[in-house]
Amino acid sequence: MKQKVLFILTMGIMIASTMQGQTLTKRGLVYELYSDGTACLVGTNAKIIGERTIDTEIRSSNKTYRVNSVRARALAGQSYLTKLIINAELDTIGIGAFRDCTMMSAVEPNGSVKILGSYAFANTGLKSIDISSWNPQSMGTGILAECRELTEAHLPAGITVLPECTFSGCTSLIEPNLESLPLTKIEAHALCNCSSITNLKLPDSIVTIGDDVFSGMTALTEPNLPQGVTHIGHFAFKNCTSLENIELPEALTGTGISPFYGCTSLREVTLPAKITGVENMYMFDNCPALEKILVNSANTKYTSTDGVLHLRTGNKLVAYPAGLSHSVHPTLPNVTEPLAPGALSHCELDAEMTLPRLTTTIAREAFANTTGMKSLRTESNPSLKTIDDFAFHNSKELNYVNMSSRVTSVGRSAFQCIPLENIYLRSTTAPTMDASGFSETTYANAVLHVPSNQTSAYKSTDGWGRFVSIEDDGLTAIQEVQADELSDDYYNLQGMRVTKPHKGIYIVNGQKTILSK
Repeated sequence: MKQKVLFILTMGIMIASTMQGQTLTKRGLVYELYSDGTACLVGTNAKIIGERTIDTEIRSSNKTYRVNSVRARALAGQSYLTKLIINAELDTIGIGAFRDCTMMSAVEPNGSVKILGSYAFANTGLKSIDISSWNPQSMGTGILAECRELTEAHLPAGITVLPECTFSGCTSLIEPNLESLPLTKIEAHALCNCSSITNLKLPDSIVTIGDDVFSGMTALTEPNLPQGVTHIGHFAFKNCTSLENIELPEALTGTGISPFYGCTSLREVTLPAKITGVENMYMFDNCPALEKILVNSANTKYTSTDGVLHLRTGNKLVAYPAGLSHSVHPTLPNVTEPLAPGALSHCELDAEMTLPRLTTTIAREAFANTTGMKSLRTESNPSLKTIDDFAFHNSKELNYVNMSSRVTSVGRSAFQCIPLENIYLRSTTAPTMDASGFSETTYANAVLHVPSNQTSAYKSTDGWGRFVSIEDDGLTAIQEVQADELSDDYYNLQGMRVTKPHKGIYIVNGQKTILSK
């Protein structure tokens, strides 16, 4: 209790000291003066035009005050300030202190700032800046964000983390001079949209690269990633449209989602020995020029065959290079789940796609954004049960789908944004489906064909009932089975019993059945 009372009294004294502070204006700059002999630049009393100096000390009533801080947003928005000279030995620069000083083209720093607030120099007209002598114990985010005229920068020499958005939107930046810094981590968006950097030089000490760090660096051709990097974040190289080849660091164990999304010139990627989780990260989504995915021979999980990435066990196609698919269309392994999520995204496919017989699931985004495929036939597939979310999203030419009677689930947006005209269903029990399974134009214009006498059942569901046109196809619901599932008596369509049925249509327990093997 005593400690709590002491804390409150101490805070009260500090607040009283601040409240008793006088203000002094010098060349349009307003300072607040404190009883401990320090002063803080808190604002202006008029529009600042031209050059201004933050003095080391100021005098009032025969007393000298040491200027040691700049309050948050003290000079923010002073668009006619052209140059800032810092003579003062500043300890603190507050959040956004000089933000939006759009004509301020130069800063002459001094001292060793200990607390550097977020966005302190953001959206200014700086062309270069050297604050290497500063030694901040706390350095905020976006210090130089949106400085579109900035071409070169020298950051505090001792920083180990490059904060979020430090150079975000610095479109003229050519040399951030990071190579000599003891950085271990680059945080999210730190260099995003630095569209003039071509050759990035990074220190060998870096271990972690955050989300979107290099996204939008459209001129980048050589990222030169340090070999000790163990993780690269989501969309790290998003829209790096000049990047053609990259060999990932040997220490890399994993990446975030779609690290190379939109790298439209990327042709070749080499995966290191320790990387895992590739089959769930859509690593090469929207890389239309990609021709080859290579794998370090020491990698025990993945292998590359003719540039196509597979699990080393051979039971799953992880990623098919979209650029390769233009000349050699994908062949799928005959296994229960032949495709990893997004495995064929943006690929060019054959006009008619038939899934392998053992396929049970079409993975999320497996056929998203594909071209060429006009028809998907699964009616003779004895195993397919699940079509995951976004599986065929924006498959640009798909107009005909025939689903197996064993399909029980259609995921969110599975067939969104595609020009479907006819959908055939074979099950008397409508598969579960989210209302977003198809696009509004498909619900309005396509024809949903259902088994005989099942029109009302389909219309009563939340998803399938959204189709304007639901037609009875006149067929009894067909059940599909494999040869190893035979247990009942089989009869041909002439009513004769068949002891050794082969592939074809039979009558079983009064119902038409397709035997697919």
